[in-house]
Amino acid sequence: SLVLQQNSVALNPDITGRVLRVSMAFSTCYLAAMVLGGHWLLSLAGEVFPREGYRPMLLLIPGILMFNLLQVLSQVLYALGSPRRIVQLALGALILNLVLNMALIGPFGLEGVAISSTLSYSLLGVGILWMVGRQLHVPLLSLVIPRFSDFSFIPALFLALRSGRIQR
Repeated sequence: SLVLQQNSVALNPDITGRVLRVSMAFSTCYLAAMVLGGHWLLSLAGEVFPREGYRPMLLLIPGILMFNLLQVLSQVLYALGSPRRIVQLALGALILNLVLNMALIGPFGLEGVAISSTLSYSLLGVGILWMVGRQLHVPLLSLVIPRFSDFSFIPALFLALRSGRIQR
């Protein structure tokens, strides 16, 4: 869980952008691994899952990416003093999810559930991203498109782990 204090976010939107961009990059790598190893991973649960579950899993991936983004964004909005807006947007996404589930489960089954969830998470993510960008007065794309400088901490992290300054 990510906790951001109000002053650190309000005074330095660069921190917020960096956390979002690094989170998006790592989530994208993780989800790419899920695409590549999804059949094998689902086969651990039984024979039926790779055949029946792989396509819904693929349809869920954009929603999972947005959900990961939401974990950071909702904390930022909360730190900026907008918890009510988070609840309002989440309630709208919940209603959308219920309506889409009723419309899509019958004709599409598990794939309908995946589509519904992905659309709901995506719209919620875009709404919260727009609110964060507006409150921090920064362009939306600058919050989510990674930069090389965002990852400058990685060599120092590995050196600290190797030297024992950070315990595993």
